[in-house]
Amino acid sequence: KSTGSYSSVVGGQLNHTIGEYSVVITGETNITEGNKSAVVSGSSNIAKGTASTVVGGEGNEPNGSFSVIVSGSNNRALGESAAVLGGGNNSADSRSSVVLGEIAQTNNNQFTVIP
Repeated sequence: KSTGSYSSVVGGQLNHTIGEYSVVITGETNITEGNKSAVVSGSSNIAKGTASTVVGGEGNEPNGSFSVIVSGSNNRALGESAAVLGGGNNSADSRSSVVLGEIAQTNNNQFTVIP
């Protein structure tokens, strides 16, 4: 279901786009709330930040603007331009922070990388 202006759902089931210019491509129960956000596959992912992206996985939430989560489960990218790449239960809290792997959290410093 697409309710955002110029947004689209392409395949899958129970997917929803709310943000303007957003897209969900396949998967199930995925939501894009942020404008210009995207979810590509997976399930129960919510792209909340402006221009945020989820690629696969389950239960992931990129909340920061320009944040990205690639696969994994129950990950959060809260900082602007933050990224979580795989794993589970991770949180990239800081601006431009990157988390790789399992059960990690960045601190409040900018430009942090946690392998």
